Amino acid sequence: MMKLLFVALVVLAVYAKDCPTAPAHFEDRRTDKSRMRISSFNAEWLFPGGDGKSPWTVPQADEHLVAVAGAVAAFNPDILSLQEVQSCEMLQRLIDTLQNKHGLTGWKPYMVQGTDTATGQNVGFITRIDPIGNVWRTENRVGYPIPANKCGYSGSSGTYGCSKHYVAPFNINGVEVAMFGSHLLAYPTDPARCAQREAQASVVRGLIDDSIVDGFEIISFGDYNDYSDAVIDSSNDIPNSRVLRIYREGLIDTKLENNTFVDPTLHEVSSWVPQNVRYTNAYDTNKLSMIDHILLSTRIANAVLNVTYDHSYPRQTVSDHWPIYVDIRTPFD
Repeated sequence: MMKLLFVALVVLAVYAKDCPTAPAHFEDRRTDKSRMRISSFNAEWLFPGGDGKSPWTVPQADEHLVAVAGAVAAFNPDILSLQEVQSCEMLQRLIDTLQNKHGLTGWKPYMVQGTDTATGQNVGFITRIDPIGNVWRTENRVGYPIPANKCGYSGSSGTYGCSKHYVAPFNINGVEVAMFGSHLLAYPTDPARCAQREAQASVVRGLIDDSIVDGFEIISFGDYNDYSDAVIDSSNDIPNSRVLRIYREGLIDTKLENNTFVDPTLHEVSSWVPQNVRYTNAYDTNKLSMIDHILLSTRIANAVLNVTYDHSYPRQTVSDHWPIYVDIRTPFD
């Protein structure tokens, strides 16, 4: 029976505008297929510069690209999910810089243009493992405020979607994996953004739930612009929202109509590192917080070998965020 994920690919491929198309015959270009390194990184306006959106002039943007490539090359991930990217062209320029300046190869770019017209930012990824189906996104929306929220929002109700996200299906060492990348609304403590961000998280988690029901393992990357309620960051931030709880616990029952059981739980990789290094962002150069996250389904989480929060460069240099790297044993058993 054709799985729901691939039905959605056919329906939503029309929204793809950049580089969503998977090859007819997928390849795995890792040199060591017994392990996989994945990463999530907000690269801070990976744009060409002089475009009226990013803060960079063209020369500044070129320098920024080289700096981002240098940070990425130090850890050499097999799959790198990126936020604040303008286009597939910029993903390809990153790949070219990694090759020309660092001698690293094997990646291909994938991105579906989102609907954030205010910033022009998108989410995308570069990968040495080809997806087995086209990359896609949805225009689904969820009503807000969600009942029992603690955002403190007193405005009118509405609906909200996730303007910057992607879904990509993979076969990794014989296991079907659905990969999700998302960039949610900013300002963790703002009441309106809190309520809308819970709706955004519910949109993406609904897609994750569909994939779990279809038998996929899950990798979810992103700049969620929110704190974890379960794994407290280095500044002891406590969230107003349930964003991480929504991503972590899901929206479905564990027992399905056909009396089969599924495990909806995702695991935050931040739990693998000490609290004092749990920060991924420097706000106003002073406030350290953990607003970027990677979550894994149980089978993949059980195969985690190492988690690194890369703080090797000073704040506000390469980016106002720091990347997360996760080494995973493959196969996952």
